[in-house]
Amino acid sequence: MANLQNSGKVKKTLRFQRCRFTPQLKIYYLFSSSNPDAVEALIAAIADKEPGTAGAELEDLAALTGKVHTDVEFAEYWSWTDLDTLARLTLTPEPPCIPDLSREELVELVEIIQHCSVTGREWAMRYYTALLRRSLSLPNVMDFVASGEDVEVIAEKLLQAAR
Repeated sequence: MANLQNSGKVKKTLRFQRCRFTPQLKIYYLFSSSNPDAVEALIAAIADKEPGTAGAELEDLAALTGKVHTDVEFAEYWSWTDLDTLARLTLTPEPPCIPDLSREELVELVEIIQHCSVTGREWAMRYYTALLRRSLSLPNVMDFVASGEDVEVIAEKLLQAAR
């Protein structure tokens, strides 16, 4: 076991597991360590205010999320999403860039994105899609993911396109 832990492949997989969160486990950690109810309340308050008058609420939101937002982002949110989804999108961190993704990691990411798409977890799907875009420098990763092909084939095509 000690020899396996010292190999580059195991370290890479462990590093990747620390960077990602799966729909079943770590995504819940992200939101349980945050305060989604407070974020929802702040978003609702920002959306109800006149443009340019939500400075204090935006500062409070930045303190909770670690990200800077503008009041325009939350204006009339109900026309394109619900408050819960918007709060989750707001709480979701910026994805890392992992330039050396393996084929196995790509298979896993494609499966996660497809699962999020089917289950309606838009906020998680956006996170993983952005992770793929950043890591592979491909703007059209969803064209590959939504192609209907086998995940192994999709991963291979993503690798080829990223070269």
